[in-house]
Amino acid sequence: MLLIHGSAVPKPEHRDYLIEAAAKITRATQSDEGCLFYEFSISLDGRAITSVEIWRDREALDAHMSHPHTIEFMNGLGDIFVTPPTMTESKLN
Repeated sequence: MLLIHGSAVPKPEHRDYLIEAAAKITRATQSDEGCLFYEFSISLDGRAITSVEIWRDREALDAHMSHPHTIEFMNGLGDIFVTPPTMTESKLN
């Protein structure tokens, strides 16, 4: 299994857009083959948006990255962040 953790701080004027886009991709992704967990959350101060994903294996994650809903989400991000988002990947046993 793979654990993916992401974090990003959107510019204030793009916060609502990111929340809507995250909700849309979450609904689409949760039924992707091999997706065991996929959620976004907002930090207590309301600034950072974090994501947690758990995938069955690399093949499932790679397939997710090629799906139209993922491509649409990624293409819509553009220059909406204060600093570049961070993503970490860990292998789970």
